[in-house]
Amino acid sequence: MGNNRNKTPTTIAGGAQTQHLEYYIFFYYTKIVYNILIVSDDELISHIRVFYSTSKNGG
Repeated sequence: MGNNRNKTPTTIAGGAQTQHLEYYIFFYYTKIVYNILIVSDDELISHIRVFYSTSKNGG
């Protein structure tokens, strides 16, 4: 079996995905971010559909 430790997972949230936060970045985030959520792609898709259907663009 190969080592998948450094393999980047496939996700629709590529722009928001991270493997780990460096110490100084994490320290900065703890000063400005109230909460960090971990969600699955299915949860993200579901919420995007709700948002889109209730926005002006969704009709």
